[in-house]
Amino acid sequence: MYKKLTHLFLTTSLFITPFHSQQLHARHYSSEESTSDKIIKGTAIGAAVGAVATGAYMLGSWLFSPSNEKFVHQSHQNLDELEHHYGPIMDALAPMATNRSHKHQPTQLSEEKLTALADTFFRNGTLKISDYLYTLNNAINNMQSQSKDLHKRMRKSNIERGLYRDMEQLADRIAMAKTELEQLYDILKKDESFFALYDVESLLHRGYKQELEIIGAANAHRYERTQRTLHATVIAGTSYNEHQGLTYKNYLYALENDIAELHKRLSRVSSHHRTIIAHCTLLYDQLRTLKHTILTSSEYIQADRDYTIYLQKEALLRIEREKTAALERQNSILREQNRLKEQELREAQRREKAEIIIELNCNHDDSRRYSDY
Repeated sequence: MYKKLTHLFLTTSLFITPFHSQQLHARHYSSEESTSDKIIKGTAIGAAVGAVATGAYMLGSWLFSPSNEKFVHQSHQNLDELEHHYGPIMDALAPMATNRSHKHQPTQLSEEKLTALADTFFRNGTLKISDYLYTLNNAINNMQSQSKDLHKRMRKSNIERGLYRDMEQLADRIAMAKTELEQLYDILKKDESFFALYDVESLLHRGYKQELEIIGAANAHRYERTQRTLHATVIAGTSYNEHQGLTYKNYLYALENDIAELHKRLSRVSSHHRTIIAHCTLLYDQLRTLKHTILTSSEYIQADRDYTIYLQKEALLRIEREKTAALERQNSILREQNRLKEQELREAQRREKAEIIIELNCNHDDSRRYSDY
């Protein structure tokens, strides 16, 4: 049982493949949720995963105390998994890594090497660098806890000599792995803005692939043709009952948010990264051109006008429905009032008739008494 809990803890909090909490706003993705909301959600989920994993580890340590032999064996297995997960990246960065205990900052990686590293990160799907650093930092902290646990065990006097040597070797291996992870963290943290920009650039190139190809092939003599082609691309995702004007509205809202996000990340990256700045500046200009081309197209203008008229008609119909409903409520109230009045009138007539009958009966009885005399 302890072995399963320990394995769950380490594989979840040390080796979990970091998720990407931000997605494109383009038509290929949801257009309603803002980038900041998704980043907040991603951070919250990451914190929850770390908390659950740590809780599982602490619970396992408290409820079940494995033998030192099992502890050493399991720790070596976990370190093997750790090296398998981070090994390729650490090997690539090893020549430029500096010890974290040094006062000076880690060596600045060239943009070429940063790009190669980013390609490794994003080759099998987009990876948000802040998530990767969050998970990496958790791995470092958890190794620190594991090291403390190991040294606590080693201070006991009833440990067999051979096992003690194995524990010493494990302690050295943990210390070395922790140092390497700290070096990796420092290097990546230093250029976090580069990876964040690379991230959004990759997303936008995939999300607007068709549109960018159309814009890239456009020329002044075929501007209207370019606009028609973009129109067909934009409305391709329109559902059966959705107005084209609404499709354009959502698309432009998403496009504006993506342009703003790209501009924000461009402003944060170091000026030393000239190549990616040039590429993203070009992408930024292309997306702005895409927006301008759509806004000036006759297809968009007509769709926007039709949608405005549609909304106005819907507003008038809504007002008419509200008026009809209000009139119906008023008529219902009047009908109820008339019903109550008619009921009161019938009740009054019934009482009056009953009184007349009683009076007639009394007079008839008096007449009979007089006739008897």
